[in-house]
Amino acid sequence: MRVTNNYGVSEVVSLILIVMIATTSIGIVVFWGVPMMESRKVFVRVDSALKQFEDLNDVIKRVSSGGANTSEQIDFVTDAGQIGFGVGERFVLYYSPRATHIFNFDVSGFDYGEDDYDENKFTIINNNKFAPLNWWENYILHIYFLDTHLSEIVDPIPIDGIVTSSSPITGAVRIDILYKTTDELCGRIWVFDTTCISYDVLTPEGTYSVIAENGAVVYASPYSSRVYNTPSLYYKNNSLSTNENSLLVMHITNLKSQGYRSVSGLGRYNFLIKSNSSSIQENRITIPNSFNMTIYGQENIVDAWVRYYKDEDFWLTDNFLPIYLEGPLDFTLVYSVCDVWVG
Repeated sequence: MRVTNNYGVSEVVSLILIVMIATTSIGIVVFWGVPMMESRKVFVRVDSALKQFEDLNDVIKRVSSGGANTSEQIDFVTDAGQIGFGVGERFVLYYSPRATHIFNFDVSGFDYGEDDYDENKFTIINNNKFAPLNWWENYILHIYFLDTHLSEIVDPIPIDGIVTSSSPITGAVRIDILYKTTDELCGRIWVFDTTCISYDVLTPEGTYSVIAENGAVVYASPYSSRVYNTPSLYYKNNSLSTNENSLLVMHITNLKSQGYRSVSGLGRYNFLIKSNSSSIQENRITIPNSFNMTIYGQENIVDAWVRYYKDEDFWLTDNFLPIYLEGPLDFTLVYSVCDVWVG
């Protein structure tokens, strides 16, 4: 009888099993462990940026409220990612003040770069069903560019309310709708284009961003977005419980880059924030009907702003945000510009 020795075969099989287990373990680490570690790094970087941008935004708020020549410095530290200036969101406000000729209206055409690329053209829509067919002949427009102190007059409003300005409607613009016979203010439109400071981390999943704009910090990931640090806003709906007017105070803040270029990678960056200008544009002007705001820009950032204003009791219809009033609203608007240097 012949006895076969299988010890050698067993050793080979064992070696093969060990190699397979080791290979599988390495595969698990590569396909699960490495992405988890990278995700953890992204989370840590973004969390650090949020905390630092919150401090940066507090500086912006203090400087924008501090008057002429107020300035502060603050550092931002990161080991990766990109810091830069970019185009922020566009905020369009419009309403009819208390007047003999209350002008119930909407506006459109301010979403340049989306539906059209004409920065000079917009449309005023008269919502008064009793308005005469030639209603536009009764009104005149004053367009005032806040940042450049230029102005122009459109007299009368063109047919069907389609307005073409000689200058692009960009930056910070106030548009007054006046009753032609008496020069009475019947409607007002504000257009504010904001500039933002952004910190972006690129990943295979998409871009994670932390953005400082309009006195707030907005966080955006491939999956969600939210206003992380809120702007200067006060809203109290007094009409629900008292006979007093409701109150709304908004502070629009814009950032003006001073010779800045985008930088990336490991580094300590110093932001110098200095007040350029600050002024009260409206001082408790009374609005009897509704206050309206439309926001244009990057979709997920706009969504974050819309959710924020909804939480502040603004009504919500896509990116259109009206306050439907049960009584008059006293509205105050402050507009500030801050110069920003980065070293």
